[in-house]
Amino acid sequence: MSGALKLKFSKRDQAGTGANSEPAAIAMERRIVALRWLAMLLATGTLPFLHLGGQTILLMSLIGLGAIYNLALQFVVVRLKPGWITAGYFTTIGDILLATGGVAVSGGIHSPFFLAYFWGAVIAAVRFGGLAAITAVVTIAISYSAVVYYVASLNGTQLGGSDLTDLALRTGFVAITGMTVGLIGDRARKAEHALQAELERAHAALSQVTVELNRDLEFEQTCQLTAERGRALMNADAVLLQVQMPSLIGQDESVPPASALFIDWNPELKAAHEGADLSAVHLSLAPATSEQVIPVLEPNALLPTDHAALPAGLWFRVPVFHGARAIADMLVGFQGRALPLRDTERELMLTFAERAGIAMRNAHNLDQAQKLSVTDAVTGLPNHRYFHTRLDEELEKCKASGGSITVMMVDLDRFKVYNDSFGHAAGDVALKAAARTISSTMRREDVVTRYGGEEFVAILPGVDIQTAPIRAQEICDTLAKVFMYNPKTIFAPLTASVGWATYPVDARNRDELLNRADLAMYMAKKRGRNCICGASELESVAALDSVLSEVVA
Repeated sequence: MSGALKLKFSKRDQAGTGANSEPAAIAMERRIVALRWLAMLLATGTLPFLHLGGQTILLMSLIGLGAIYNLALQFVVVRLKPGWITAGYFTTIGDILLATGGVAVSGGIHSPFFLAYFWGAVIAAVRFGGLAAITAVVTIAISYSAVVYYVASLNGTQLGGSDLTDLALRTGFVAITGMTVGLIGDRARKAEHALQAELERAHAALSQVTVELNRDLEFEQTCQLTAERGRALMNADAVLLQVQMPSLIGQDESVPPASALFIDWNPELKAAHEGADLSAVHLSLAPATSEQVIPVLEPNALLPTDHAALPAGLWFRVPVFHGARAIADMLVGFQGRALPLRDTERELMLTFAERAGIAMRNAHNLDQAQKLSVTDAVTGLPNHRYFHTRLDEELEKCKASGGSITVMMVDLDRFKVYNDSFGHAAGDVALKAAARTISSTMRREDVVTRYGGEEFVAILPGVDIQTAPIRAQEICDTLAKVFMYNPKTIFAPLTASVGWATYPVDARNRDELLNRADLAMYMAKKRGRNCICGASELESVAALDSVLSEVVA
């Protein structure tokens, strides 16, 4: 993650509320108890230097009373009555009364213990906010005024104008200090609560997005959902997600992986880019080396010049990693924004990118697992399991629409001889070449699969009995143009025998359709290989059985 402030998106109660507020207040009270002990130790050490005479004994008694008060807080109130602590008034008034006692026994208006009032006012303001600070200030003003007049009456003196001025200034100074600290504390507390609320909203939204991204979706669906949910989560105007498309089973490894762009705009930008296909556009980005939020000063420099310009504002690049490998780049745009990103926004981007990377890798693994279950590992074509499922689907469509469907069996000629002569590795090369060649003759709606060994089978929806011979001959002619090279010599053209059957003319159900196509393929082999044969050319199954033993695989 970035080196900026780490703000964890974990579920927490707001400060001062909920289940965590009481333990926090108790922890704070324990620290204040320790500070009281320190203050009493300092007061005890200071007494000999104040030359207070007989008042020293009274002050020592007061410090002893304070020690009892502190012990009661530490071992009784904190443990048995924590609600008194969280209310604030108990400790605030207790501290003020202790300070008042110190002022009373050490000279009234001339007492140096007047400074203890600052302790009470500031602690109340910091811990409990402005309202507690006002309560403390009012209590201090009343207590201090009362004790000053009381001490003066005991001494038989009248307070002069300077004394009254001194009393007003001291009380006012304490009031200003306490109120100012309380106001600042309230603002800080309000900002903290707002930040906590923002983090909780972000946490909830991030959790929801994580659940959505980790549904059983295809890889490309997950990428598009990442762009959409990322824009909504970060309240952005645009998200452009450039993904390095992972290699698939059976994909030609010599071809470098392509990139794809998944985009989500706000309604205004969506209208501005309507009709523009940016899915194949490649953003000119340098390779990412770490997880970070990178400002992009010129986002339009990343796009080809013939595309609509991206709007002005703040743009950021967030690489998406899975482990140590960058698998995507997320370009996040805020239209017309001038304020920089807050730390929470940066952390949200990085956390979302981290979770998106995991979801994208999981979706790819799921795609691979699903594809592996129906894919031939050598040729990359669907296997016989997929073939049967797809054939059932196409037959149901055909029955509903009343159309035709042809199944075509393609068996490579003398493949066993080639495989035994040059080894299985050379045989696999031949099978791959045959798969590519046969696939090149197929339409978008056609399906070609590896049925087993050197045999391939194709499903041709909509191909009737008149069109089937043309398609079969095309396969034979295309394969015959492929020569298989080996370490010794050019072996021969890659030829095949092709047989087919058409529903509903040649068969009434799936098993009969496959059986008739298979028999037609064997008849094609009997004719001399590199030949084609339709099920309608078979005279009878019994007649064909007599020649099957003569066919050499």
